[in-house]
Amino acid sequence: MHAAIVDAAMAQIGVPFRSHGRMPGVALDCIGLVSHCLNEAGKKIVPPHDYTLRGNFSDRLSAFFESNGLVRAAITDVQPGDVGVVLCVPRQYHLLVRAEQGWIHAHAGLGRVVHMPDPSPWDLAQLWRLKGD
Repeated sequence: MHAAIVDAAMAQIGVPFRSHGRMPGVALDCIGLVSHCLNEAGKKIVPPHDYTLRGNFSDRLSAFFESNGLVRAAITDVQPGDVGVVLCVPRQYHLLVRAEQGWIHAHAGLGRVVHMPDPSPWDLAQLWRLKGD
């Protein structure tokens, strides 16, 4: 499963960023990217649409991941295919997919999905993993 998540994320590199983007190959935001990758790994994810870029959504993110079959993992045990949650600025959560080296994410500032090599400029706030991985 974890390889399918990484492969799906890698295939989206270069796709334009769009807030609430849910169209792989056309436009994605970070939740759209993560949802697509999980779908490609065999999970049928229904991403939320009623959110804004800023706010304290930690509880909602946890509920979203748990309801879709992910479990919280120790942030010291990062593995390819994991989903990282970071605070890129105060009160703005952002989701990333762990690759073999670095992270893949929908970068609003660059306007596209990118591969970000290690080290990440952000500290992990949460780490999530599909059950069974």
